[in-house]
Order: sequence, then structure tokens, then C-alpha cells
Amino acid sequence: MVKQLFLFTFLSILTGFIGMAHGQNNSIQGIVLDGKNNEPLPGATILLTGTSTGTVTDSEGKFEMQKIRQTKTTLQISFVGYEAMSYVCDFTDNMLLKPTIRLTPSNTNLEEVVVSQSTRGQVKAMLEQRTAINIKNVVSSEQIRQFPDLNAAEVMQRIPGITVQRDQGEGRYVQLRGTPPELTNFNVNGEQISSPEGNVRYVGMDIIAADQIEYIEVTKVLTPDMDADGIAGNVNVITKTAKEGDPEITASLAGGYNNLMQTGNYQGQFTYGQRYKKLGFQVNASYYLNNQGSHNMEYDYTRGPTLSQAQSNDSTVGAENFHLLYTGIEYRHYTLTRKRIGLSANIDYRINDRNIIYLRGMYNNFTDDETRRRISHNLSDANEPLVYRSTGLDRDIRDRLKIQEISTINLGAEHSMVNDIKLDYEIAYSLATDHVPDYISTGFGRGLIGIQIDKSDPEWPVVHYINEEDSLNAIHYSSYSFDGLTFRNNSVRDENYTSKINLTIPYVLGENQSGFLKLGGKVRMKTKTRDNQAQVFSEYEKISIYAQPYEPLALADLVSDFHETNLLNHAYDIAMVPDADLMREFYTRNLQHFKYDEPETWEDNYQEDYLANEHIYAAYAMIRQNINGFMILGGLRYERTDFIYNTQNAYLDLLKGSPTRGTLVKKDSTASRSLAFLLPQVQVKYALNARTNL
Repeated sequence: MVKQLFLFTFLSILTGFIGMAHGQNNSIQGIVLDGKNNEPLPGATILLTGTSTGTVTDSEGKFEMQKIRQTKTTLQISFVGYEAMSYVCDFTDNMLLKPTIRLTPSNTNLEEVVVSQSTRGQVKAMLEQRTAINIKNVVSSEQIRQFPDLNAAEVMQRIPGITVQRDQGEGRYVQLRGTPPELTNFNVNGEQISSPEGNVRYVGMDIIAADQIEYIEVTKVLTPDMDADGIAGNVNVITKTAKEGDPEITASLAGGYNNLMQTGNYQGQFTYGQRYKKLGFQVNASYYLNNQGSHNMEYDYTRGPTLSQAQSNDSTVGAENFHLLYTGIEYRHYTLTRKRIGLSANIDYRINDRNIIYLRGMYNNFTDDETRRRISHNLSDANEPLVYRSTGLDRDIRDRLKIQEISTINLGAEHSMVNDIKLDYEIAYSLATDHVPDYISTGFGRGLIGIQIDKSDPEWPVVHYINEEDSLNAIHYSSYSFDGLTFRNNSVRDENYTSKINLTIPYVLGENQSGFLKLGGKVRMKTKTRDNQAQVFSEYEKISIYAQPYEPLALADLVSDFHETNLLNHAYDIAMVPDADLMREFYTRNLQHFKYDEPETWEDNYQEDYLANEHIYAAYAMIRQNINGFMILGGLRYERTDFIYNTQNAYLDLLKGSPTRGTLVKKDSTASRSLAFLLPQVQVKYALNARTNL
């Protein structure tokens, strides 16, 4: 019943407003240029004499005014730094004028002249932000170039209400208004992009290079014509498009030096754009390579008594037996090579002033080659808050290459029809993949070492051994035991197919009382898969059935010449950590001696695998009414989501009475569900003046 009522209301409103759209329809579609060099003037003010009706030019200097009832009127055109001028318009019934207006620069003599770079794009961004029907922040490429931001996440960190989560000092995940990233939609050219992340739905925006961006729009309040699953808001990255005028060619090369790692980084960018009559073409390419690293020290804590207090029967110590105790101290050294490749292209064909067809594509490749070396102190049995008699020492390495790719393509058209009714439609495809082809982690450890922590400098605690025996045990590397070896090859694939259509019907109820009705629908099909392949080895054994001689597995034989003596610039020491390549070679020579950990491998291979299919259907009706300085917007959106998830539950079913033996079990699981929502919304905005909205 609800669906039928919604459909009836939808069609009734459509029929009524199409009728209202007919009648007197004098219109102006003009352009404002610099009188000397014919450059477009964005943000120029256009007013109808004797009324409060007006508009401003867009980034290409163009403007449009509709539903002009007068048969003869005058336009007043003004722009900062130019002489104001008037333009007389004579209409006959339902006439369209297309004036080209050229303003003359002012000749006022100035005592001081300040020369500044043209900021046409940022003027448009501020204009879009000011005139938006909702709360929106817009940043243009001109402003982006003023800062040394490498990716889209770092660009957005300068927008109010944005928080950026960082990885190795570089911005990655974007949080809007204090909410988790999964509550924000991430779009490219107006459509949601797939996520290469395997365990979350959102997208790391570090994959998109800052050089590819023409504008970033951050919408903090959604409207009914936007996807409803962005509770916190919407981020839209708009790629570069061809502009009017002469061909545009830009290129840049840059480099830097990482003092910590004593390595270089390199960056290059190339853009070419041109309009040839009705055809516009823009291509952008960027490349970024950074050899970097980081030093890190991490702590874990707990609350509890010391050993003597825990074993005491004296009730008087109860008030003092809740100390802050260390449970772990880690020294970490990261070596990273990050590479970012971005390609984007836009083609549009303007059939005439009212019809345009476009094709937009983007490809991004981000690789993160990371090696983490770590020494861990696992502390227990505190004689005193800073003295621990039982500490385990672990020396391990993790080495992995992570490759992420995102591709998008949008094909669509925009039409301006009779009575300025606008129709746009689009089909889009997005593919995201994540591949970790050669992951390895391995380590060695030993226990029962006593340590004490020197906190004479409270910000930089130092680990000392309690006595000489503990010190010798810590460096007796032949006594370190093998802690395990893991190989992984993981992949994620996320595909989105989208089609949408929007119809905008303008109307005029009276002087200074205009508005529009907007209707539309969308279908999005998503398929996402995750496949983990792993091998886990828990022990290394001497097996006599093989003729090949047994090669002892010792930490001292698997270390390289890596030695960091000044971690964090405070003389912390990392050495004698296994080398990933040497461990791979040793495994290849002696694989028959490694004991396969079947339960761990079984769970690693299947526990996180899934196949997810989601189908989303949406329709909306939205109306906007302007009454003098007021803007009232209301609407209703209907969304339905059908999904099917296929997962696996893999585990070791233990035999009765046995803590380690059992049967490996894998159970397939399928869940399906349909959810439908009717989502109403209303917004009110009042323009206190030309520069202030409430």
C-alpha cells in the first residue's frame, strides 16, 4: 500500500508541475568576458533592473535567467575591477537571447598594484559553496596546488569538519564530523566507487593522487537526490575536464629527501586539455614514488598488584595494590616504498547549447611495499612496578607487498528541453581490487629474562637487564626458539554497476517565487569477494625419513647486516631480527622439516572468505521553493536493498578429552535479506545577505 501511494503521489506531482512549467518563457543564456583578452569572468553579478532577480556567472563565465515575464528589460552587469555596464533585452513571446557581454577593466589609478594568480576555479568553488542548497565545502585544484598534499585524503584535511586517519604519516581514511569512515559515501564524478578494502566498506583516499583532482565537494547534509547510505555526508572527487579557450598543457617534476631514512622521493604530473569546436578532451597522468620509513615504540599497560602484594595475606595493603604495570614494550622499525600511479581522461561532445554527451574515466594504482622489524618485550611477574622477573623477548619480521587498484568509468548525457526542463542520465562502472601476493611473517623468541625499566626520563623509558645472567641470556641467540612461519596470498575484488536518471522541472509562481521539482531513480548492483590463501608452520623438526641432510634452524643464521642503533633518535637498538629473504631461501631448501599447522592454515584460508551480492533500488521526489531570501527544500526518498552473503566457518572440532586433536570442519553459510526505507527530509535556508546564509 505504501509503495502504491508513493507512486501515485510521485506521478501526480510530476503531472501538475509539468503543467505549471508552461506559459510565458523568455530566457537569457549569456556569457561575460574580459573585454581585452576574452577570458571568461566567473562570479560576475547579473541583475534585472527594477527587480531583486539576479544570478552570477559560472566558472566559464556563463549565466542563465529563465521565466522573464517582461518584454523589455535591462541587465546590470558588474565584476570587481571592471566597469559596470547595462545590456537592454527586447523579447517577443517565448524568446531566447544569447548575449556576449564584454566588460572593460577599470582605469582607476592606484598607488600600489598587487599582481596575483588567476583563481577562476576557486571563485567557482566558493560560488558553489555559497549557493548550494545544502551545507557543502568545495575545494578547487588551484587551492590544492598551494599545499604539498600528495593524495585526496590530505587535501580534505584542510576542510572544516574533516578528520584524517593516517598510516605512516600519510593521510588515508577520512572521517566526516567525528563519525566513523563507514558512515560517509565516497564518490568519483558523482558516483560511488568500489572499495578495495577486504574488511570494511569505505575507501582509503590515499589511492587518489592530488594531481588528478579538479574539485572536491564535501556535502555535510544530504538531499533526497543523493544516496541514502552516507549518514555522515558525501565526498565527491571531480576529475579535470577541458575548458574553453586555448589548449591547456601543464607539467611538473618534483623531488625530496627523507632525512630519517636518507632516501629520495620523486613526483611527476602531466595534463593536456583542449576544446575543438564541439569536442572537449582532457587527459591527466601522475606518478609518485616515495622511499620512506618510520621509527616507533609502543607500550601496553594493565592495572594490578605486584607479586608480593598479590601473595600477601595482609589486608592493609589492599588500598595500594593497584599499580600501573607494563605488559609489553615494542621497538619497531619500518621500511616502506610507496608508489602511486594515476590516469584520468574526460571526453565530452556538445551537440548544441542544450545537449551534451560525456565519457569520464579514471584509473589509480597504489603499491605499498613494507617491511616491519620488531623486538617485543612481553612483561609479567612484577616484583615492583618497574621490575619484572619474567620477560619474553621476541624478534620478528613481517614483509609484504600490497597492491590496490581502482578504476571508474562514467557514460552519460545532459539535456535542456522545452521550458528549460532538464534531463540527465548515466551508466557507471567501478572496479576495485586489493592483492597481497607474497606476505611472510616469522620470528624467534625466548623467555624467563628479568628486566627493570629506567624512567629517569619519563618520556623515554629504557630497558635494562636485572643482572649479568639475564643480559647474557638476551644475547644468547642460539637459545631463541622458532615461533612460527606464515605465508599468505590474499585478494579482494569489488564491482559496482550503476544506472541513474534525473528530471528537473523549473517553475515560477510569481515574482521572486521560483523553484523546481526534481524526480529520479537509480539502480546499483554490487558484487564483492575476498579470497585468502595461507600456509602456517608452527614447528621445525628433524625428520629422518628424508635422505636430504638436516639443516639446523637458528636465528643467528637468518639475520642480515641490518642494525639500527639510534631508533627514535634516543639510542634504542634493533638488531638480530630475521631477514625475510633469507627465511624464504631457508624454507625452500628445507620445506620438508617444517611442520604444517593444519588448524591455523584451515582457519586462515577460509574463515575470512566471502561472496557478497547487493542490489539497491532507489527513487525520489524533491521540490525546492524560493521565496525572496528563503529557500525551502523537501522531499522523499525510497530505497530498497536486497543482499545475499555467502561465508564459511572453518575450525578444528576437538575430540572429546583432547586439547589439540580433532577434525577440520568447514561449513558454508548463506544469509539473505531485503530492507526497504521511506526517508523524508526538509531543509530551510535564509540568505541574510549576498555573503551570509542561515
